[in-house]
Amino acid sequence: MIKNSLKHKFVIVVCIICFICLSIVSAVSFSISYKAMLSESTQKMVETAGKNAEKN
Repeated sequence: MIKNSLKHKFVIVVCIICFICLSIVSAVSFSISYKAMLSESTQKMVETAGKNAEKN
């Protein structure tokens, strides 16, 4: 049986804080990566459309 000692509560709180921090970092990283990929894809599509328009 697990004792509800101060050490046990401390470990649980530290684990929860680590999980929250990792979640926030993951969400921010995903958001930045998504925006960068969207911007790069849009730029490449515009360049390709411009090149195709010049050929015609």
